[in-house]
Amino acid sequence: MEIINAIIINLEHQSILMVELKNGELEDLFSYYRDELSFNASEFIGLTREQAINIYHQKDINYLRY
Repeated sequence: MEIINAIIINLEHQSILMVELKNGELEDLFSYYRDELSFNASEFIGLTREQAINIYHQKDINYLRY
């Protein structure tokens, strides 16, 4: 399902990516630590859930390697 809107909610130490899917469903897609990873909400618009999660996993793997 395609992501039509995304926002990043910043908490004390973590951030949450919340997305709105084309069917109107809202979902917390993933959370991350801002001192480890960085995202822009606009990079997820037009992607599927799976593509967005793959971006998260790839950035996380790259962070853990270095």
